[in-house]
Amino acid sequence: MYLDRRSSGKVKLFDVAHSLAAVKWHKGARTGVAPDLAFTGRGRRWRYSSRRLCMALFQAPPAVAFAAVMQDIGASHRPSAGATDTARAVYISHHPLPARLPRCSPQFSGRRPLPFTTMNSPPLGHHTIERHPTVYFPDGDIVLCAATKASDALQMFRVDRVYLTRNSPVFRDMLSLSSPPGHGLSPEVYDGVPVVRLPDDADDFANVLGLLYNTLLPRLDPNNAIRVMGMLKLTSKYQMESLHAALLRCIQSDWPRTLQEWDRLQIEVEHARDQLQYEKGMDIDDDEVSAKPSVDDSFPEPASAIVLATAFSCYSILPAAFYQLSVTEASADWDEYRSPEADPDAELEHENVLARGGRTARWSMLDQTNLLRYVRGRSRLDDWLSDIEDCLTSYLGAVECMIPQSCSWARTECHRDFLLEGPGRIRPFDPLGALKYLLDMLPHISFCPACSSHVRKELMRLRQEIWDELPTIFGIRDGDACRSSRATSAAL
Repeated sequence: MYLDRRSSGKVKLFDVAHSLAAVKWHKGARTGVAPDLAFTGRGRRWRYSSRRLCMALFQAPPAVAFAAVMQDIGASHRPSAGATDTARAVYISHHPLPARLPRCSPQFSGRRPLPFTTMNSPPLGHHTIERHPTVYFPDGDIVLCAATKASDALQMFRVDRVYLTRNSPVFRDMLSLSSPPGHGLSPEVYDGVPVVRLPDDADDFANVLGLLYNTLLPRLDPNNAIRVMGMLKLTSKYQMESLHAALLRCIQSDWPRTLQEWDRLQIEVEHARDQLQYEKGMDIDDDEVSAKPSVDDSFPEPASAIVLATAFSCYSILPAAFYQLSVTEASADWDEYRSPEADPDAELEHENVLARGGRTARWSMLDQTNLLRYVRGRSRLDDWLSDIEDCLTSYLGAVECMIPQSCSWARTECHRDFLLEGPGRIRPFDPLGALKYLLDMLPHISFCPACSSHVRKELMRLRQEIWDELPTIFGIRDGDACRSSRATSAAL
């Protein structure tokens, strides 16, 4: 129970019923000694006579009963040895302290515990009420009520309580305290069913409820990480362990964890770019083409994924997310490229970049630690350019070369093209992409079979080495990515 005495002489009551559910009885109850109730207030634990508290809650009028509790608490501040579970804080009402406290009846009425939302709650009529367009089922037996961030409007979700109690022990305890209409202390009712008010954001809770009803998240959506962060906070708060693990698996499935998965994702990106360019070249209405999502709107965004991974220990996605961030232009900001208030010339340039398949990132979401990881990693990736050049110019291992003069000329030409016209001149430098470019070029270079085989093996070895070194390159803590990957495999 959360009670607070203010200087104005009023008492705030926060969610008495849930606090009663969190009560821990002391061992004295087994020996016939009147036990104490342990509850939480302002970060302090109090112990209070169970008999007097029950009399106050179930016999006296609210203002009198809670004033009596506050009077005794103020007289004796004794920390409880029993641990308590922190109750959900839901504002109910203000009760003025009377000048004199009447004596409470010593008899306990045996009524059911107070529901979470009572008739003392601020009435629903004081707010704008909106039924959620998708998570409001006419046959549901309970209504969950949450406020939206943008306004004071209350979003109503009518669902089946079995979905909540089956997936969350917190909701199981909460809803076990609520009594049906017409029994005991009637709860607040909306559309004929009990209402439970929640202090959470309505949009995040709508996403969690949608997941309970098997609404899957879109694959490779750039907004998945932002959407899931709010959901993960709620699944942690309400101890929805299976949903929490499912959300993490969804985010992990968007990001490659092996070099082969990275190559498959890049093939999808290139295909989307080619499709976009093809449609722009065809005789298609410009409005129809502009209505299609850009490549950047169709694939995961790295900065938000990094924030989620560091907040929820999803370390296995960090190497790929940091690498994608490192090959993204630092000036290409997600919000700036989509801002309607941008300068007309800058807006046109941004549209052209997105139309060509350019990628952006939500740079402003990164904290100092992750920005430092990016800067250091970006510098280390540039150092791999010299290793790639060595693969093209070194003769070590090519002792079986059949036509040394011709192969020497071919190596020189390949090296020059790579640095002057190929990915070697592009910044930010993409070493994995540059090595893939050279591997695709090999069949068209006039190497002898021995030299071609040697160069191919060296390029593939170096490419795998770069991928394996990504955790070190970006300063990801040793073993974090491996532990997260093993945990995910075990969960699957």
